[in-house]
Amino acid sequence: MAMYPISREAANGGYIYYYAVSSSQNTDNISREAVNIGGITYEYSHTEIIDVYVANAEKVTELVEILSESKEVTDITALLEQTILYNKDGYSGILTLSLESLALEDGEQKTSYFTVTQSRDYPGLSSNDSSLVPKTLEYNYKTYTLTALTWTSQSAETVDFIQIPTSYTAHAVYSANSSSTQTLDYNVTAK
Repeated sequence: MAMYPISREAANGGYIYYYAVSSSQNTDNISREAVNIGGITYEYSHTEIIDVYVANAEKVTELVEILSESKEVTDITALLEQTILYNKDGYSGILTLSLESLALEDGEQKTSYFTVTQSRDYPGLSSNDSSLVPKTLEYNYKTYTLTALTWTSQSAETVDFIQIPTSYTAHAVYSANSSSTQTLDYNVTAK
C-alpha cells in the first residue's frame, strides 16, 4: 500500500517530504522512486525516522467543597487554593480555580426567638372601659395582642369639691412572638 506525504519543504536544493506513520506501519511503503517537479528530477536520498510524542489531553474538573464563615467572594477565595496538582487515571497537570464556578449555600443556621412589643395611646375615651381599646394591632405584617393596659385621666370636672374624670387616655401595650435566623457558615463548592 503506497503512502503519500502530508507536507513538503524545500531544503538544500531539494525537498523534504513528511509522512505521518504510526509505529505499526512499515516505512518500506514510502515511495523511493524519482520525482519530476517543474522539469527537474529529484532522486530519493534516504529515510529518517523522527519519533513524535503525541499527548492525550483530557479536560478535567475537580469539585472542591469547603465551609466559610463569610459569604464575601474575597474571603472565600482566600480559603481556596488557586491551583491544585492533578494526577489520576494516567493524566496529570495543574488545575486552576474558576471563580465563575463558585456556588454558595447556607450552612448551619441559628434561630433566636423573642417577644416584640408596640405601644399605643388612645386619648379622649369617655370611660376607662377596656372594650374601647382594640385587642389586636397589625404592624409590619405582624399581629400584636394586647398584653397591658393603663389609664390616665385626661380631663376632669369638679362636683362637690371632688374631681370626676370626664375623659380618659388608654396606654396600651401589645406584644407578639418573633424570631430571627442567622447563618453561621456557608457551604462553598468550586471547580
